Amino acid sequence: MRHRAARAACLLCLLWLLCGRAAAPAPRTVKAKRKGSKRAERLAAKKRAAESFHGSAGGSPWQVEASSMPEGWNGRRVAQEMEIPSMLDRIVGGWPGAHYVSERTQFGPGVIAIDDFITEEEAEHMIQIGDEAGLEGSSGTGAKQADGSFKREHTDYRTSLNSWLMGKFMTDPTVRTIDARIGNLTGLFEGNSEHYQVLRYTGEGDEYYKVHSDFIPGHLELPSGPRLFTLFIYLTDVPEGKGGATYFARQAPIGGKACERLPSWEAIRDADDYECGLFVRPQRGRAVLWPNARMDDLAQQHPETEHMALPIHGCKDCVKWAANVWIHLYDFKSAHVRGLGG
Repeated sequence: MRHRAARAACLLCLLWLLCGRAAAPAPRTVKAKRKGSKRAERLAAKKRAAESFHGSAGGSPWQVEASSMPEGWNGRRVAQEMEIPSMLDRIVGGWPGAHYVSERTQFGPGVIAIDDFITEEEAEHMIQIGDEAGLEGSSGTGAKQADGSFKREHTDYRTSLNSWLMGKFMTDPTVRTIDARIGNLTGLFEGNSEHYQVLRYTGEGDEYYKVHSDFIPGHLELPSGPRLFTLFIYLTDVPEGKGGATYFARQAPIGGKACERLPSWEAIRDADDYECGLFVRPQRGRAVLWPNARMDDLAQQHPETEHMALPIHGCKDCVKWAANVWIHLYDFKSAHVRGLGG
C-alpha cells in the first residue's frame, strides 16, 4: 500500500509540473499587458512634462512661472529680472581678456570680444572632432513643421560647411570644459546652450553667410524660449587683409560709427574695412558675445546685431574654422531630448 501511495504521489507531482509548464505562457501575456500599460504611462508623463516644461526642467536661475510659451511669458518682465546690460558689464569688468568692441547705444551695451577664451589645444581639438562629426552644407532656418522643428533650407545665401557636436561628442572632456567655462561666463545654466555648431569657411570655395539675425521668432513657442546670446568662437586665424571677418553693419566700432543703411553685399563682401559698421576679425581662441534679443524685451529681435560672415579672399589655402554657441533663456538640451528644441 505504501508503494502504491508513493507512486500515486509521484504521478500527481509529475502532472502538476506538466500542467505548470503548459500554463507558463500565461504570465508572458500578463507581462506584455503590463509593458504596454507602462509604455502608455511613460507617453502620458512625457506629454505632461512637455505641457509644464518650464516649471520642472530648469536648472536655469531665470525660470518664470509659466506653463507654456508664449501665453504665460512676458519678455519685458523677464528682461527686467535678468538685467542683461549689467550682466554684460560684469563680464567686461571681470573676465580676463573681455572688452567691448562696439559703442553703447540706446539699446544697451554692444558686442564683446574675449581674447584667449579657449586655448590653442582646445581650438585644435574642436576642429578635429568637428571634422569627425561629419561636415555638410550649412543651412538656414525655414518654416516651422508639424512636429515643432524648423525646416533646414540650403541656399546660396549661406555656403559654408558645418557639423553638430551631438551624441558622444557631448561628453568629450574638452567640450565639457568649454561648457563649464561658458556657464561661468554668463551665469546661465549650461543646458541653456544649443549643441556646438562647428563651421568651416575656405578661401578656395568662396564661402560666406549673408546678412542675418540669430534670433528666431518661432523659438518663442518652444520650451527653450528665445536665443538670448550668440557666443562665436574662432578656432583659427585668417591672415590680415584676407577677409573672413564677422561684420555688424549697425554696430559702431569704438570711436567709429554705425551704418545708417545696410551696405550692399557687393560693396562689403571683399572688404577688410568700411566707412561704417564693425568688423571682428578671426583670431584663434577669441570668442565674440552679442545679444540676439532686445535687452528691454526678450520677445523681440535685437535691431542692431544682424551680421554677416564675410568670405576669405586672395588666399585659396586659407581656412576659417569657428564654433557657434546659441544660448537660450531656458534649458534647450532637455527640451531637445523631448523633441521640443526646434
